[in-house]
Amino acid sequence: MSAIGKAVEGFAKDVGNAVGDVAKGIGEVAKGGLKMAEGALSLNPKEMAQGAGEVLGGGAEAGKGAISLTPEGLEASAANNLLDGAADSLGLGGSGGADIDAGGLKDLAKVAGFMKA
Repeated sequence: MSAIGKAVEGFAKDVGNAVGDVAKGIGEVAKGGLKMAEGALSLNPKEMAQGAGEVLGGGAEAGKGAISLTPEGLEASAANNLLDGAADSLGLGGSGGADIDAGGLKDLAKVAGFMKA
């Protein structure tokens, strides 16, 4: 697959993950809200506290996913995936740099040195 193809595929995956995080977070908020209401109706403070914790955790997860969907988050994802695809095409590894070993970093340093010359 070409560098552009890998970049588009990675970007689509990132957007899908972000949307999934938002949906999952909203579900956790709703579940926590129901647990809080159930605890209030049964006068069970422990259950109310658990529900509040789920609401906060779900809100944080939804927020994290929403930040990834801002123009800045989408731009960063696109840039990272384009660089990852280019690194794969050059045989330097990929996957966000996770596959680049010491040899790949030396090769990358040589390319950077060549670019300066």
